[in-house]
Amino acid sequence: MMASLFKRYKLDVTASMPLSKENINEQDLIKTYKDLYEFEIENLHILRYFPVGRAVGNTKIIPSKSEYKMAISLLRELESKYGYPKVRL
Repeated sequence: MMASLFKRYKLDVTASMPLSKENINEQDLIKTYKDLYEFEIENLHILRYFPVGRAVGNTKIIPSKSEYKMAISLLRELESKYGYPKVRL
């Protein structure tokens, strides 16, 4: 993975993840977090989903407030357990 090349040159790598109905389920969040941990990605920036471009008008994939809260809570639990990546909002 490219992240290991950046590490070799002492460059920080941050992952950004817009949350949508398609990736906000527990299984996907855990897999994504563990993959980032395995590749030693230090930060995970969580983003609200903003439908722009072709996605304008597709509000069906925007998570509810409770889904966002669940995702953030789960990712914070994983951060406590593994230490990194640090969850940034």
